[in-house]
Amino acid sequence: ASTKHDKMIGLNQQQESNQKRPSTWSTFLIHFLFPMTVLVLLSNGEDVYRKIFSSVPSSSPRPTSSPLPREESPTPAPLSSSSTLQPAKKTRYQDEVNAAIERKLKTSQHRERQKSQQRQSNARIKNGNAKTNSKTTNFPNSPQSTELYQQMETKIAQLRNIYQTSKSNPNAETKERYLSAITLADYLKHRDTVIHDGGTYQMEAIEVYHDALNTLQSVWREMIRDGQDTRQPTIDIENIHPSTSNYQSLNRELFLDNPSKSIEGLLCATHTNLAKTYFLSNMFERAVDSYDECLAYDTSYMDALTYRAQAYIILGRYAEAGRDYSRVLEMDRDRIFVDAVTGLAKVLSAKEEDVIEGGGW
Repeated sequence: ASTKHDKMIGLNQQQESNQKRPSTWSTFLIHFLFPMTVLVLLSNGEDVYRKIFSSVPSSSPRPTSSPLPREESPTPAPLSSSSTLQPAKKTRYQDEVNAAIERKLKTSQHRERQKSQQRQSNARIKNGNAKTNSKTTNFPNSPQSTELYQQMETKIAQLRNIYQTSKSNPNAETKERYLSAITLADYLKHRDTVIHDGGTYQMEAIEVYHDALNTLQSVWREMIRDGQDTRQPTIDIENIHPSTSNYQSLNRELFLDNPSKSIEGLLCATHTNLAKTYFLSNMFERAVDSYDECLAYDTSYMDALTYRAQAYIILGRYAEAGRDYSRVLEMDRDRIFVDAVTGLAKVLSAKEEDVIEGGGW
């Protein structure tokens, strides 16, 4: 009986303790699920409110703001005249959305204009090239269509053929070889000063001049070795040009044609013409070097002095240019080289102290 009594007491105590201790499910509901539900409702309260009241019909407009319009249809459709509803008020983002849409439209329109302008530009360039080609062949004022151009091209072809024939012929005389080279190079230089198309034949003229100079120098060395006079022209200068008595040394041969000049006269003339071709090609330092080569044979050769001074001016060497021009003016009694007068005026205007010495002329 005592044992049975003790068991009853234990069962009663266990039931009392179970009633006092909360269950695990109630703990989960109270401490986790309910707070999370409250948080979700608070964070999405506006959406829940919309969903609840959107299904309830209402005769008056809702106080809530309307949803943002889509980008594809930024402007809402106008209300009909029979409608009694007031137009919806602008939302706080309406102006920003409209501004963004307007910027996008402007950007797309700007890109389209750029593409259109690029296509038009490409079309103009294409048409311009076609017109340029047609002008080159058909326009009567283009250099290639003039009679002078055609005549000079024919003359160049003839002189080039003579030069190449004499150069390739081992039985041709030496004089014929260097005279044909000088004639071709001189005419090429002359052609580029008459036809202004960018100096088409300048490089060829320089090459032919060098070939002529190599042959002339070989002949000059042979004559020096044999003790021959390298300044003896083939004709009597004074009987043909009496004015040559006013000039000395190789300056007297300035009035002769190439076949009548002496070897040194041809060397000076060829070096000078090569230097002029360098000058036309904007190779001013090489032009000065070629003039120096000429003046090594005759320091008073007026043609080389005059145009070396011109190259000095381009290079900014005014003192040397003034000295060359002054020497030419002293020797040129007939004023054949008028470029010396105008060149000296340029030097005086640029740097007068390089010409005037001791306070006067």
